[in-house]
Amino acid sequence: MSPPGSKAHTKNAPTFPVKRHVFGLVIRYSELMALIGELAVAGKTLNNYLIPLRGVFAFAKRDGAIAHDPASEIENAAVQRPAPDPFTLPEAEAILGQLGAREDAQVVNYFTAAFFGGFRPSEQIALRWTDVDFQQRTVRVQRAVVRGQAKASTMTYLVRDVELSDRAWAAIEAQRARARSSPEGKSSGIPRPGSPGPTSSRNGASGSAA
Repeated sequence: MSPPGSKAHTKNAPTFPVKRHVFGLVIRYSELMALIGELAVAGKTLNNYLIPLRGVFAFAKRDGAIAHDPASEIENAAVQRPAPDPFTLPEAEAILGQLGAREDAQVVNYFTAAFFGGFRPSEQIALRWTDVDFQQRTVRVQRAVVRGQAKASTMTYLVRDVELSDRAWAAIEAQRARARSSPEGKSSGIPRPGSPGPTSSRNGASGSAA
């Protein structure tokens, strides 16, 4: 049971016998656990399967079709998250150096802001020039782009103002200078390669980001 659009929707996703409720047969917690025990999948995959499974039973209970939700007591499998492995400063400098030797300056601006601003890629792609406060040297992160789709919220559903380091702010200023001199500088884009961005910011100052 894995409806289209859910994270668990794959051709190999299991089909749980939720239709038994339609015929007055009650699915027990022990039966669900037995079915889950037969799935030879990793913990993270299992947890993804459980999302739509819980949703079906939760909906059925709210709709009055069942009195008890057997899926509500199924716990997620334990999943060990890999430790963060960020680029070291020498590695970041080496990457930026290689980019500077081969790519346009705004590409370097973009990745400098990425390295030293700490944005998630989905957040940085979604930034707009109106998110930049050129007086406070901050950038407001409030949306994301995921798989090409614009989202009105971040991954954490929290809006935050990022205070930029000197290195990240230098990239923003470099991109602002480029946008001012570019015929594309009045576009509605944001600081990413190939999209210089408009000239208005959150505080009304002229400029753009990197």
